[in-house]
Amino acid sequence: FELYSPFNYTTSGNPIRYAPIGETFIHFPYRLPEYDWRQSPAVITEAYMMKLFPDVTDGRYARWFDSPMDQNSSTFQMKKFAGNTIIDSSDPFNIRNPESSYLLMRYSDIILLRAEALAELERVSEAADALNEVRKLRLLTEWPGATGDTQTDIKKDIFWERAKELIGEGTHYFDLVRTKRVLNREFTDNPLTPDKFNRGAWTWPINPDALANNQRMVLNTYWIGTGF
Repeated sequence: FELYSPFNYTTSGNPIRYAPIGETFIHFPYRLPEYDWRQSPAVITEAYMMKLFPDVTDGRYARWFDSPMDQNSSTFQMKKFAGNTIIDSSDPFNIRNPESSYLLMRYSDIILLRAEALAELERVSEAADALNEVRKLRLLTEWPGATGDTQTDIKKDIFWERAKELIGEGTHYFDLVRTKRVLNREFTDNPLTPDKFNRGAWTWPINPDALANNQRMVLNTYWIGTGF
C-alpha cells in the first residue's frame, strides 16, 4: 500500500491533496478560511443517523457530531477527525485543514471482526463478549440479547456497531459487500440486484489503458458495454 504525504507537510512541487472522507462533513472552524467553509460539503441523512444511533446516550453521538439529526449543512458536522490539527481560526489567511487520518488498523475494527467471525461460527456468547468490549468503551450498556433468532440478531447488531464505530474510515462499503447486505435496502439506500452483484457491479471498473498493457486482464461482465 501507499501513504501519501499530507497536504500540510508537503514542501515542494504541486502537492496532490488526498483528503479522508471525514473532511466532507465539517466546516468552519475546523476548515479554513471561514468565507470558503461556512457549510459542510455534505450531511448524513437523518434516516441513516436514526438507524445508527437509536440510543443517543451512545458516547459517539455527542462527541463525534454537531447537530447530528439536522439536515442543515451550516450546522451538521461529523467531527470525528476534526481535531487532529490545532488551527488558528483567528487568522483569515490560514487555510489549513485537519490533518489527514490514514488509518492502517483499528483495535475496535479487529475486535468487531472477531465478534462477526464468532457469530458466524454460532458461538453467540463469545461474540457478545467481543461486541460488548466495544459497546462499553462507547458508554453503552451490554448487548441486550436476541429478540428473535439469536444468530441473526447478533450478526445484524455487530454490523451496525461496525457502521457506527468505523464511520468515515472507508470500511462500510466492504462490510456491505462481504456480508451481502448490499443486496438489502434495510442496510443501504442503493442496493444491488443479485444479478448485478453476480456480474461484479460491486467492483471498480478497470481503466482501458490497464487492459492494453495486460491482455490477460478481463473486466467483470457488469463493466462490459454500458455497465448496467
